[in-house]
Amino acid sequence: MANIRKRGKKFGAQFRVPEQDGTWRLVSVRTSCAEVNDARRFAQNAEQMALKAMAADKTHGMEYCEILLQAIRDAGASRLTESKAREHLSRICEVARGKPLKSYSVREWFAEYLLADKAARKQMLSDKFVAAYFEFLAQNDFALLKEYVTRKYHIQKLPGDGPVYVICASGHRSRNGAKILLGLGYTQVFSVSGGLQAWKQAGLPVKKS
Repeated sequence: MANIRKRGKKFGAQFRVPEQDGTWRLVSVRTSCAEVNDARRFAQNAEQMALKAMAADKTHGMEYCEILLQAIRDAGASRLTESKAREHLSRICEVARGKPLKSYSVREWFAEYLLADKAARKQMLSDKFVAAYFEFLAQNDFALLKEYVTRKYHIQKLPGDGPVYVICASGHRSRNGAKILLGLGYTQVFSVSGGLQAWKQAGLPVKKS
């Protein structure tokens, strides 16, 4: 059973998880809870999830449990961001399948789809839920996607036949934006490597609009 202890304005929790040799290990986690009942529920849920992870797979149960405990610690310390959650899911997937989880944003998925060949596109739409979502966004020749990209990258301000340079903070998002523009028919599209950070470090001029 989980134990609750006040730590400053928040509560901490302790519970036990079994080891492979039959012994039990005491696990301590912080919570973001200021109320004792909320902290107790958090601790009880954490304990149950850890035990279920151990019981779910005799081969990888310990590894699943460790990943889950780290996620619980991150959640208790208010560090469980979207990117952190993807990282934990990727680790679980890697343990189970031998390769990490590949996650997409809508922009990343469409960037890859628009530049893929016919066979690759068919494979990308093999999942019925993905296919249904794609069918919705593909209506009227991708009108919704084109409207979004137009607003996101201010396409209406760009020359129709000249080169297009896409820039973001670090160069990651601009690569996806450039791919989408290529897929939508622009031919001279370039992603600025390193983004605005590299641009400023190089001493190049920046004008705020």
